[in-house]
Amino acid sequence: MTTTAQIAKQKAINCPQWFFDNVVKFPALQWQLEGFDVVMDLRRDKPKYNKAKKPRLTIRSCHGTGKTQFLAMLMHLWNFTTYGQIACTAPKQQQLTKRLLPRYRGVMRNALPSYKEMINVLGREINIGCDKDWGASLETATDPESLAGYHDKPQLFLIDEASGKKLDPMYPTIEGALTTAGSCVVEIGNPTRLDGEFYKHHNDKSCKGLYYRMHIKPSDAPELISQQWLADMATKYGTQSPIYKIRALGEFAAFDDYVLINLEHFEDAIDADMEPDGSHPHLRISVDVADGGADATVITAAIHYETFVHILKQKSFHFNPSEAIIDAAETAIRMFEGFDGRKNFDDFVVDSTGVGAGTAGYLMKKGYNVIRHVGGETSDHPDLYRNRRVQNYITLEKYFREGRIKIDEEGIDDIEKLRAHLSSIKRNMANQKVDDIQTKEQMKSDGLESPDYGDSLAEQFIDKASNDEIDLSAYGAIAQVQSVNYG
Repeated sequence: MTTTAQIAKQKAINCPQWFFDNVVKFPALQWQLEGFDVVMDLRRDKPKYNKAKKPRLTIRSCHGTGKTQFLAMLMHLWNFTTYGQIACTAPKQQQLTKRLLPRYRGVMRNALPSYKEMINVLGREINIGCDKDWGASLETATDPESLAGYHDKPQLFLIDEASGKKLDPMYPTIEGALTTAGSCVVEIGNPTRLDGEFYKHHNDKSCKGLYYRMHIKPSDAPELISQQWLADMATKYGTQSPIYKIRALGEFAAFDDYVLINLEHFEDAIDADMEPDGSHPHLRISVDVADGGADATVITAAIHYETFVHILKQKSFHFNPSEAIIDAAETAIRMFEGFDGRKNFDDFVVDSTGVGAGTAGYLMKKGYNVIRHVGGETSDHPDLYRNRRVQNYITLEKYFREGRIKIDEEGIDDIEKLRAHLSSIKRNMANQKVDDIQTKEQMKSDGLESPDYGDSLAEQFIDKASNDEIDLSAYGAIAQVQSVNYG
């Protein structure tokens, strides 16, 4: 006898839109429906899209199309139609716990009560009907063995931010799961790398035929991506720039050899899995001061450990020109106090060119430790760097390349602008004597914005080139008797 549950299950397999309209009551975009159909085609006698019934789906996408939302919705659909476990992975824990899980909960917010009552979210585990063998597990890409042992029939592997290099070693384990009939691997991400498994699945002749491939463009998600945003991206970076092709079009693109900071290294730094290393933490607030014109005053807060730098917060401000000096200082002080900064221990770095000199002086009169930064002054190593600003950026690049930076994405008020500003910094190859980068004047003549976000971040590294292993021994006695709580 066919039960109501069996009928509903078959309806969801045949028409995922019915499931999202009538069970979870959460709207799906057209491209998402195609992805759901590709997966459900594995269960259909007459496939709709995935005619060859390929058990691998790879999706490259531009920014802001609802990628993680798609995975959260697919989790609901798969568990509704299939008994067993889903294994979800991503390069970083935050991508699972702070993005995927909240979206999973959001999908079922308006669902039928009888459906919601079946679902229990317990940390990084989801149980359906209190059955530990039915639901989903979330495992970060730290160890291939963490994804071993999933042998339900069939099983689903979901991979978010699939271009991350940490995921590459996981693929042999994941591929092993496909020996179970009906199993499926779904990966989705931005095309940020020109190597690795995700790139090969879209471009390598030896393996791309194994995947059903999708490319999600802005026109596929008009509900989420505004034409104004696209126009702004084109104006700021040019339609031929790699940052525009990757972020706005979802295309694989190569950065030219002159770009200083590799976008891949920046992506690795976002919410990187780093913990305090036992050294005495040192809070620094860097202030890149604008005169109140078109450029912004950008303030960055970071904790400096012996082995890495943790970027906590970055925020931009547009102050009235007549009040910019004091407003910048007072705003920086509030950020300093918000992270429990200590006057006799922690410090400020202030861009002291132009009006910034007044901001630095104001902070010094208040009794704070201030490092005056003048980008055009002689560097610590004039035989290596053209000036102080170049030294800062070259050192920043080294820290990114060595994986010694962690960025709290939630603390950055415009992560896209920070990403773009850093990507716009280019080496000046005409200078053959020392390391050099293009000046801000050269960038503006090329139609680029002043890289205020990048400059504020780079100023955090003003003293790192001459003392790469951060020496805080002078502060040791103070640190031992003071409580440190950076929130």
